[in-house]
Amino acid sequence: MHREFSKTEKEFIGEFFLRLEILTADEIEKILHWQKKMPNRLFGEVGVEKGLLTDEELNRFLEENRN
Repeated sequence: MHREFSKTEKEFIGEFFLRLEILTADEIEKILHWQKKMPNRLFGEVGVEKGLLTDEELNRFLEENRN
């Protein structure tokens, strides 16, 4: 189900990658699990480090969710 967003509402990073079929729900859960063990790391950083996301994919999310 695709959800529309107002200009003031931001999409969560996991929702973004799930919607674009870049990550599966299981992969998102894995990243969140690893992130709990590394609390100073951001979701995208962990995803790239573990090879589930590329720098380009992360940059696309950041670009599309800027102010």
